[in-house]
Amino acid sequence: MPGDLVIAERCKSVSEGDIVVAWHPREADLRIIKRVEYVDSAGVYLMSDNREFADASDSRSFGLVEAGKVFARVIGRIQR
Repeated sequence: MPGDLVIAERCKSVSEGDIVVAWHPREADLRIIKRVEYVDSAGVYLMSDNREFADASDSRSFGLVEAGKVFARVIGRIQR
């Protein structure tokens, strides 16, 4: 949720279901936190957990994310 803090660890690979931190594929200075829907040789498909929001920015709008743009796996959250 907006305002929450996350604890993340750098990673080189991810698996389906992981929540990750990645660089937005269209906005170079924006980091996003999304769930990995699937991984293939072309990239990583990231989905928002809040899928009911029509304006959710995830792979439905920007496509696959290069694996190199995914740089950390979320391991904890502090709710505010």
